[in-house]
Amino acid sequence: MLILKWRAKTGQFGQIVKVSCERGSPLEEHSHEYPEIFWIEEGPCLHRINDTQERLEAGDLVFIRAHDRHQFVSLGRQRFTMTNLECHPQLVADIQQRHPQPFAEWFELRRNMPLRRRLDIGVLRQLKHIALDYAARSADALHTEAFLLDLARLLEASSPLITELKNCPDWLRSALLRAKEREVFVDGVAGLVRVTGRSGEHVARSCRKYLGQAPTQILESYRMAYAERCLRLTTDPVTEIAYACGYATTTPFYRAFRRHYKQPPLAYRRWLRGG
Repeated sequence: MLILKWRAKTGQFGQIVKVSCERGSPLEEHSHEYPEIFWIEEGPCLHRINDTQERLEAGDLVFIRAHDRHQFVSLGRQRFTMTNLECHPQLVADIQQRHPQPFAEWFELRRNMPLRRRLDIGVLRQLKHIALDYAARSADALHTEAFLLDLARLLEASSPLITELKNCPDWLRSALLRAKEREVFVDGVAGLVRVTGRSGEHVARSCRKYLGQAPTQILESYRMAYAERCLRLTTDPVTEIAYACGYATTTPFYRAFRRHYKQPPLAYRRWLRGG
């Protein structure tokens, strides 16, 4: 049985609705001509998506692409509640052009399954508040984009690395924040070790203990963020960007960039500029 909690006024650029289902499915299996974002506020439920199925619980946030086919089904007599935002495709495309990270990742077409994030209870509570604020306003381009930007900031602040930095010792947290600067990450692990004042072995153990990553993985993410900004904001040749990131040759740079952005640097720059 479907219970409509609330539905905001339909706008040209977005539509947000909150529903609860006690048994069965609130909707038949369906696809869209637009992207949508939904999150589970109370769970659990079964999500049938692209010929597979997954269990979702409170805090699961999913970014549905236009070609995805999906359906929600309650588990037994357990009620689930979800909020769903439908987005105008042109608005999403415009935001992706201006802010390729993280918006390009949200609706990436090349992965088999849509992107899924797990929110803790504090972040889920904040998301409920910004959704209610958006629902009370006109779903025009301004307020729809403002909601998406608020969501992006919320997810960035709750990303695993940012969250886990709070649990790091002061010396490691301070060093990792400094390592985002080019004069540190350009020297790789040696640069990180230098600013910690600890031994390389101690730094490596601490990174794995508190962040679950090796120093090389963390520094690679910092280098790739710098490279992405260079490709987006400058006309510098890719070889110069690779050297500026601290790579002695372009081959490892290309491999690292593909891992992070799913395409080569030049193709990424052309995509940014509409090529």
